[in-house]
Amino acid sequence: MILLRPVRLLTSALLQRTSALFRSRLRMTSTFLLLSCLGSVSLQAAAPALLRLKPAGAQRGKPFTLTLVGKNLVEGTKVISTLPAAFTPLSPAVESTRSRPNDELPFLVELQGNTPVGLYPVRVSSPAGLSNVLLFSVGVFPEQTEKESELLVHDPQNDSLETAEIVSVPMTVNGTLQGPDRDFYRFQGKKGERLVLEVEARRQGSALDPVIRLLDSQKREIAVNGDAPGLGQDCRLDAVLPGTGEYFVLVHDARFSAQEQNFYRLKLGQFAFADGFFPLGGRRGDKVVIRWSGGNASGAESTVDLSGLGAEDEVVMVRVPGDPGALPFPFVVGDLSEMIATEEPPAELELPASTVVNGRISKAGEVDRYKLRVSPGEQWLIQLSARDLGTSELYPVLTLYDPKGTRLASAGDDIPNMDVFALVAPGKTSSDPYLNYTVPAGMTELTVAVEDLVQRGGPLLSYRLLAERKAADFRLTIASPFLNIPANGTSVVTVTADRRGYQGEILLSVPEAGEDFIVEGGVIPAEEYNAERRVVSRTGVLTISAKPGVPPRPLSLSVVGRGVLPDGTVIERRASGVGMVTPVLGGTGVPDPTGSDQQKPFVATWLGMALPAVVTKEAAGRLVIDGPRKARLLQGGEHEISWHFESEQTGMQPPRRLTPTSLGAREIRIAQDDPEAKYLRKGQYRVVTTVGTPPGTFNVFLSGDLEVGDDAQKIYSPAVSIEVVEGYKLLVPSEGIQLSQGGTGELVGKVQRDPAFSELVTIKPENFPLGVQCQETEVSGTQETFRISCRAAESVPPGEYRMDLISTSTLGGRDKERVPYRIDPVPARIVVTGQQKAAKLENTGR
Repeated sequence: MILLRPVRLLTSALLQRTSALFRSRLRMTSTFLLLSCLGSVSLQAAAPALLRLKPAGAQRGKPFTLTLVGKNLVEGTKVISTLPAAFTPLSPAVESTRSRPNDELPFLVELQGNTPVGLYPVRVSSPAGLSNVLLFSVGVFPEQTEKESELLVHDPQNDSLETAEIVSVPMTVNGTLQGPDRDFYRFQGKKGERLVLEVEARRQGSALDPVIRLLDSQKREIAVNGDAPGLGQDCRLDAVLPGTGEYFVLVHDARFSAQEQNFYRLKLGQFAFADGFFPLGGRRGDKVVIRWSGGNASGAESTVDLSGLGAEDEVVMVRVPGDPGALPFPFVVGDLSEMIATEEPPAELELPASTVVNGRISKAGEVDRYKLRVSPGEQWLIQLSARDLGTSELYPVLTLYDPKGTRLASAGDDIPNMDVFALVAPGKTSSDPYLNYTVPAGMTELTVAVEDLVQRGGPLLSYRLLAERKAADFRLTIASPFLNIPANGTSVVTVTADRRGYQGEILLSVPEAGEDFIVEGGVIPAEEYNAERRVVSRTGVLTISAKPGVPPRPLSLSVVGRGVLPDGTVIERRASGVGMVTPVLGGTGVPDPTGSDQQKPFVATWLGMALPAVVTKEAAGRLVIDGPRKARLLQGGEHEISWHFESEQTGMQPPRRLTPTSLGAREIRIAQDDPEAKYLRKGQYRVVTTVGTPPGTFNVFLSGDLEVGDDAQKIYSPAVSIEVVEGYKLLVPSEGIQLSQGGTGELVGKVQRDPAFSELVTIKPENFPLGVQCQETEVSGTQETFRISCRAAESVPPGEYRMDLISTSTLGGRDKERVPYRIDPVPARIVVTGQQKAAKLENTGR
């Protein structure tokens, strides 16, 4: 079999060695050289953007014309791709461009005849920066473009059986669908002939959810498919033709939606395909034998060679053995030991720590059980990978039992939220499950159970199970598929966290930044849960600024997140890149202001891209922060940040408006020096927190649009870090207070104040046990120690109890408003004994 490594597309393509003719042509055209074009285009050019590839794919070994459709595709724009081919620039067709809203650049492309079937990233570069990635598909069948797709204005050409477009077999048809559009094709077939009819769309980055239908000459539907196993939203039919004659193929979108990326590739022919394989991954450096299931390649075996991979390689692509035609599948690469669960497991298999177990729910209603050896007090993270890998049909449920069969915890079986599975915001059941568990006293064994949510079974319900002795973990994803950093300017990177039990602050960094760049911000605030509020923090931003004098050049960047557990254990994780992003509109494609039908975007993480980046020419202007980039505020405080606009270009006007962005601040206001000004040249923005703003650090930055010719060029300010702190903390002795029956005692603690807080604090004990009375106390701004007197009635049973210390104050610096201020309740122990004398305990810490 052929094994493809993930593509780490940065700013130059690593091409496979081609023939001398291809190499000569590459040198002649300099298509893949980025630095040769830097500096040749006006500073005012905006970054290029690709909207479409025409066609979306081609037959290997055949020359064809590839037209890049996009924005700002100026002369000198260079192609960057891993396609093993020669790209020769062609002169654009001599046609009126008034009806063409986009730029078009044609190339003669000569693909090698042995190019593996698959998807290849294509992007362009110019002095203004990198473009987004689009995927190009290489096939083995002759290619045909739907006539309707070649029209500048949509005009139905093949939307009925009577007007069906004629195709031959084998063939790959490149088509498009516009909302309620339906595309019909007709071909001649023979009785008993077996054909595979497959649509590539979502797997290639199209926003379509295609449906395929096969009809006979009497216009009767023979077969239909929406989502085929192993293809995600794409579809496939494996049909044996019942007679000789004319057949029709109908392709339409499942929701008849209007999508910007609306292309598809219909393949008709005979080729090997499978629905899936097992196991789903393996250890770096090993050779793993996988067995294919489903399709006409079912039962075949392949060997995946994982030797020679880099530490950053997390996925490789594996191909179905046999006649080529099917797209490859992603195969997970890890660094831990691996084992395969037997098909007919005993009552319970051993689950070794830090070992990935590859299992499968083979039969309906099956529950796989594993015995986990533990010790009291250990903290375990148990996680299962299945649906999120893209190669499993399992909706996994993970359950933990004690040796007696008592259920201890579970994940994956929660009541689905409205966003389950299909929507963007992940709910508790929309991603693969995990469990954080602390082993209680006296327990040395746990049972880990895996099953399907709806009790299905079969060869495609595979999973990867891992149990590790760790309290928590997290994963990071870079939301920005690429980065253009203007020389002497600033760009923004957004990172999201998938928290696996870790709720603390995550600090982001860019290890490759070096001396030429300034990285600021980069805080994902801690999550907070208590009786009064829930603060969810799963997104952070950092800004990367190129220092003056840094020359334009390509970069290979990554983002690393660092978290610290309460016991001091440090967790560091490298953020994965999305490769590319295709928005998918919900419903019929009409934007939904409620967001209730927002669909997951398409991403191509298998490309292996972290953060492709390039330093571009200077932007038309920049936003500069005046003063410190860090500030410290009490809860409820305010901070004013001054800024101004700079530009070396004569006559460049500042933005008309600025947008502040913050992750954690409750309110941001922008103040102008001249409220009547049409353009914003300088001013302040005020960060306003409330007494309810949770303690922690968050980042804020400004963005605006410059009017550069007919385009809007986005500019950003560097991030400012705002640390929000509590005005004070209550420190109480860990032993609490001891009271004898009928006796009294004192709880002695401390008020630890922030230097900026000197207000009176009132401390009131609450929730103490029946028969115990405690008095509230006041602590002035000059006091540190507080004392709370308590009395226990003779009827109070001996034992250990808890009370809460409720403290209130007013917001510092706003005495006239008397804004109430309070921190979270602090628990304190009460120990009631039968002795006649109570002990007075001094503070030993909170």
